[in-house]
Amino acid sequence: MNKKRNAANTFAKECIATALFKLMKEKKYEDITITDIAKTAGVSRVTYYRNFNSKDDIITHYLDELGYQLHQETKHLNPIEDTYACVFSLFRYWRRYSDVLLCLYEARLGYMLLDHLNQPISRFAVTTREKYEACYYVGSMHNILLEWIKGGAKETPEEMADIICNLLRKSIPSQAIEIRQHISLQD
Repeated sequence: MNKKRNAANTFAKECIATALFKLMKEKKYEDITITDIAKTAGVSRVTYYRNFNSKDDIITHYLDELGYQLHQETKHLNPIEDTYACVFSLFRYWRRYSDVLLCLYEARLGYMLLDHLNQPISRFAVTTREKYEACYYVGSMHNILLEWIKGGAKETPEEMADIICNLLRKSIPSQAIEIRQHISLQD
């Protein structure tokens, strides 16, 4: 019985999220009502409120689900050793959901994607420097990803991975100089 209920809740959440993004293509985000979402999703308001407290909760849940799927697809990759493959996978993945990202951008909710992308930083960044470095890379990727989506995602994921990897290579020499200077100061 519990598995059936979980499957029903999962299905209801998917229907509600799909309905919200469908409505976001037709109306302003602030003009979308809970009744609109429930009606479009084919669920009752009770079902809506059993699963979500607000429209923002729907988006947060949906981004969490997408993030989980992306993680499952890329967890075998090491971001340091497999940088190109990681970046390629990221752009290939988000291209599939470009309509969702475009809806967020057009509704001025891009910050929700950034918040979602920033979540792992507090779990993995131990030092202050690691935190700032992670924020630098995540913020850059967020801006590039949204710019790519706004432009119609014309470049292929391969081209985007090349662009990002070239940008990363350009930043490495300055970091290497900084490390060399730090080492020479200690001598």
